[in-house]
Amino acid sequence: MSLAKTSVRRLIRRIGAYLLSGLSEIGATWHQWDYLTFTPMIPFPPETEERTDR
Repeated sequence: MSLAKTSVRRLIRRIGAYLLSGLSEIGATWHQWDYLTFTPMIPFPPETEERTDR
């Protein structure tokens, strides 16, 4: 029983490490994509947009 518990804990740790690394990679790629897509869509700050609307 003790051997099974330790092996399960090791598996959980490995899965957790893989998930954390995957999430960090996805977050980095998503941040780059977000930056690339949304910076050209908003060329000037919203303050000037509000002034033009008025």
